Amino acid sequence: MIIRFIALRQVRDGRRYDNRWQLTKRHNLPPTPAFRDSPATDAAQEIARRVIAEFPGWRFYQLGTAVLIGGHLAITAKDLLEDPMRRFGCKQTAEGLEVTGYSIRLLQILPRPIYRTWNVSRAWIAPTDIAVLHIGLDRTSEDKPEVA
Repeated sequence: MIIRFIALRQVRDGRRYDNRWQLTKRHNLPPTPAFRDSPATDAAQEIARRVIAEFPGWRFYQLGTAVLIGGHLAITAKDLLEDPMRRFGCKQTAEGLEVTGYSIRLLQILPRPIYRTWNVSRAWIAPTDIAVLHIGLDRTSEDKPEVA
């Protein structure tokens, strides 16, 4: 993959301006995508969740995905936790690192649609590229959620 910057030249009133830049990326990806888009109500949504950073004032940043591996445990790539800590900050405590000013959450969308937001209360980062997340239901669009 090659990444290069190309100057965009503008000509106005007979004068040339070179004040904009465009990032172009050449790749060798096939013209037909290997994956199909899946709707938000796809059956995979029962175990796959979107990982987001939630800030006050309903500001959200999509970080990636996590997969439910048991009761209140999910697994994801460790860079999904490291990136927001670098970008948005964290503080060192006696127990480890703690995020402040935002929360790491998992978003689940089920048929009808039902929205569930799971809070990440703890995370264990392995020496490999894996992070295990301890999650708990934070809020839901259901009146009486059926969550164990």
